[in-house]
Amino acid sequence: MSLADRISSRRLAGPEANPVYLHHRRVYILPTRSGWLFALTLLVLLLGAINYGNSLAYSLTFLLASLGVISIFHTHRNLVGLQVDVLNPSPAFAGEGLTFPVVVSAPDGPVRNSLRLIADGGKGCIPAIDPAGDAEVPLQIPAPRRGIQRLGRLRIETDAPLGIVRAWAWLEPASEGIVWPRPLEEAPAPEQILESDHHEGGRARRGDDFEGFRDWQPGDPPSRIAWRRLAVSDRLLVRLDGGGASRQHLFRWQETPPGDPEYRLSMLARQILDAHRQGAEWGLELPGVHLPPDRGETHLHRGLTALARHGGGASA
Repeated sequence: MSLADRISSRRLAGPEANPVYLHHRRVYILPTRSGWLFALTLLVLLLGAINYGNSLAYSLTFLLASLGVISIFHTHRNLVGLQVDVLNPSPAFAGEGLTFPVVVSAPDGPVRNSLRLIADGGKGCIPAIDPAGDAEVPLQIPAPRRGIQRLGRLRIETDAPLGIVRAWAWLEPASEGIVWPRPLEEAPAPEQILESDHHEGGRARRGDDFEGFRDWQPGDPPSRIAWRRLAVSDRLLVRLDGGGASRQHLFRWQETPPGDPEYRLSMLARQILDAHRQGAEWGLELPGVHLPPDRGETHLHRGLTALARHGGGASA
């Protein structure tokens, strides 16, 4: 980060609510290296015109200088008036990347060209935005630790149309993502197994191998789906076996090996994922958190999010 970027970023007061409007006071502008070379070239041309009294050299110098001044206004106008909306990303596991969708819109004004978005570890580019249009760019940043992670400071910049000046603005959106603990490769089977009776689809009879059907839920294994029933009905049903008895797993914090809290959370994450993949019902007990046994994608997200938030976990 350059000295100008460090100084300009200090004006940020903290996380901002979406969307963020870029008014003219938020936009900074300075010459690029090409801009300084362009200015030096103009100076040499001017000295040559003065030394030789050449009117053509004067005309060329003033023409190029006029183009340079006009480009400054166009570069500044390329950012002023934009609205930036940073959406919350989908959860990810620690060690993966969080992808923040960034929507940049131009409610009015000319076509906006060559916009770049730069965050901590992530970059994106928008070739052009039409008047009254918008564009979405995914901005991926690293997520090395579990917890709640914000995008952090975001810089949007442009050097269009000539590349001799660079305009930029800083944002600090309040958008945040959830980073789940990275699951272990393998975890021991849970010792706490509960037995429960299901009565969906009629009265259960203990000892029978088949007791009825129930509606399919996210997380149910394909092997339990009644495919023949699907052929005669538009409902997706799941077969209930085992005389009404099904296994329920209860994962408890106190039953994990004492030691590194992150290792214990990773072990619980692996056990939760294994139970979800098997289509079993499972519950979770953490200090101050209790999730009753259930199954499905929603229940899985609740459990992994509880692990991510354990102990007030925050990545950024």
